[in-house]
Amino acid sequence: MQIIIENKSGAVVLSIHGHFNAAATPEFERILNQRLDAGGRHFILNMADLTFISSAGLCSILASAKKISERDGSIVICALQGEAQKVFEISGFAALFSICPTEAAALKQLDAVCLP
Repeated sequence: MQIIIENKSGAVVLSIHGHFNAAATPEFERILNQRLDAGGRHFILNMADLTFISSAGLCSILASAKKISERDGSIVICALQGEAQKVFEISGFAALFSICPTEAAALKQLDAVCLP
């Protein structure tokens, strides 16, 4: 898995590429925790290039969302497609998270709800 980090309009955008499995969760959590510790509160997970997500990846996202929420932050997932989208739907995660079709839509949603 590769994670590309960008700051856009007050949000931290993590673009996740490849397989998000048990081997990838420590890196994801390290990056997210670094950004939280640096003051990031609003996160977008761009899943446009996510090819696979395991239950460990889902658990990592859920644990991270809890940390973000505890700091009065927010998380939006965008650009889910293919098998990853099916996993989110079947697991019930689609009902737990705000999911937008594009990164632009996710930024707009955050801007309307919580960004300064």
